[in-house]
Amino acid sequence: MVTDAQRSNVGRGSDNVDRTRNVMVFGIDESRDSGWRDTVSHAINTAAGIYILIEDAFRIGRATGSVKRPVLVKLKSVWDRRAVVSGSWKLASSAGFERIFINADEPPEVRNCKTMDRLKRQAISERKEVAVVDGILNIDHVNVFSL
Repeated sequence: MVTDAQRSNVGRGSDNVDRTRNVMVFGIDESRDSGWRDTVSHAINTAAGIYILIEDAFRIGRATGSVKRPVLVKLKSVWDRRAVVSGSWKLASSAGFERIFINADEPPEVRNCKTMDRLKRQAISERKEVAVVDGILNIDHVNVFSL
């Protein structure tokens, strides 16, 4: 028998991953050398306005060549994460970081829903034909994203 607690966790990513110290960095160019790590570190420090020690940083997803994969960054403390996320707006006006975005880490399900909503809003604002059927976003009769 399924309990109410178990039922409420279905589809919510009921994993026990601690995301309290993690941030996601988007827009970092792909490269085979470790230069992208320096860019991530510099973006984190620029956003926070202070030196932030990074515990670990790695790309999420499979390399496809044309898509910039997000970077999951594990910081030393929750306070570091708060400083980085609250100052992430500074990147928009910092030379070289205009196309880099930092958000708090969220479960993949939440991240995917937000991505779909963003793509849908963008297509609607561009007056394209948009449909979502069975978790698949279709823009101008082309499947673009799926949950």
